[in-house]
Amino acid sequence: MPFFTFNDSGTVTLYGLLPGPLPGTTRAEFHQALMTGSQVRVRTGGFNQSCSAGAGAITDNYTLTAQVTIPDQCQVAATDLDFGTRNTPLAQVDSTSTVTVRCTNSTDFEVGLNGGLTGNREMTNGTDQVAYELYQDAARSVDWGNTPGTLQTGIGLGTGSAINLTVYGRVFANPTAEAGSYSDTVTVEVTF
Repeated sequence: MPFFTFNDSGTVTLYGLLPGPLPGTTRAEFHQALMTGSQVRVRTGGFNQSCSAGAGAITDNYTLTAQVTIPDQCQVAATDLDFGTRNTPLAQVDSTSTVTVRCTNSTDFEVGLNGGLTGNREMTNGTDQVAYELYQDAARSVDWGNTPGTLQTGIGLGTGSAINLTVYGRVFANPTAEAGSYSDTVTVEVTF
């Protein structure tokens, strides 16, 4: 039987898996692993051979690169700010709610609260309004808005950790407030 020699080429797809969830300490950035000394082995000697029957000779060495980019990202949730049921004339009343922010580790972020549907922090019942305000502190001395100087700031602690920010609300006394159910919708704005 004559001696056969041959050359061949081809591609092999390698499948990788990034296990999740990632630890909360994983930073938002470009990650790369270089696996130097990776080897190519070819089995020769006939058809229907088992790949587990032994490795063929090393035909090449190369560097396999695995990489992933983890972007800065944040998730936000909030509870309702409920001032309850009040009698007239309406006296000043305080309440709190919670804004929960979860950002990628070491992601700088700011949290703003807009002026509600009217832009003026007013709860409405038809054409009737009741004024309120939102604050960053229990003393209700630091406004919480969505302009520079009125934003809450912090550092994200990763997808496994959440930061709870308390919203301190106040409805102002209004002796002429009409009876009814008042509401407003405030948008939480997270900038990162």
